[in-house]
Amino acid sequence: MEGIIELHNNIIFYLCIILGLVSYIFFNVITVYNNSKIAYKYMNHGQFIEIV
Repeated sequence: MEGIIELHNNIIFYLCIILGLVSYIFFNVITVYNNSKIAYKYMNHGQFIEIV
């Protein structure tokens, strides 16, 4: 029983670390993309792959 509890604690610990890192990266990508001064008028968003 102690082994299962230890496994649960380890899984939750690493899951929280991964969730925190992914949230941090996601937040930075959104803020940098919104604050960028480059015009994205030539961005196609995968238009070629949709045609194929």
